[in-house]
Amino acid sequence: MQSFRVIREIDIEAGTADEAAARALVIMRDHDPLNTATVFS
Repeated sequence: MQSFRVIREIDIEAGTADEAAARALVIMRDHDPLNTATVFS
């Protein structure tokens, strides 16, 4: 089986890098259908 790198980029407003990372993790783990990635590179 081949390996592929998938990168998802989102803009997040936060006071610190740690806060931005925490918010990104919540968004990525959220199974809300409105938060799905639609562009891959």
